[in-house]
Amino acid sequence: MKTLFQIIALNLVIFAFLHFAHFRLLHPKIVFLAGVVDAAISVLIASVISSFVFENIVLIVAAGMFCFSSSMLYVTLLPTMVDRSITVYTLLSLRDAGPKGMSEAEISEKLSGNRIIEKRFEELQETGAILNNNGQLTLSPRGSMSAAVFALDMKLLSLDREYKIFQNEGVQKPSN
Repeated sequence: MKTLFQIIALNLVIFAFLHFAHFRLLHPKIVFLAGVVDAAISVLIASVISSFVFENIVLIVAAGMFCFSSSMLYVTLLPTMVDRSITVYTLLSLRDAGPKGMSEAEISEKLSGNRIIEKRFEELQETGAILNNNGQLTLSPRGSMSAAVFALDMKLLSLDREYKIFQNEGVQKPSN
């Protein structure tokens, strides 16, 4: 059991170092994909190092799988959410405003000025989920598949609601 914890600790230390160095030095555009790469590389490095020190390959593989899963959980819950979430931007804007707070109009203005939506469009184009044909955005086949999965998940979880980007700007979902 001590060996397993040592391998896990090695994996997590390598991931932490690699992940923070990657983000601080290279400033990746797509946070989630950068996190996946960091997690995979750290598991490979730790597995190679562990194979020289420990003989039990099952423990090394199990620790690698656990660490990859843990790293992905972290990447999904923190950096990706912080990078993409309008909720996070809203909370940080209110924190920056201090005790006096901000009106909804001020928050909407600040959010629209932060390029949140534009950044998502760029990322979706870069990953191939949407296509830009002379300023007209459409779904690619990959984007259509992702949208179908999200729509199914929303339906299964009863998250059926209107899509609203900013206050007083509702875009009605097409009826089925």
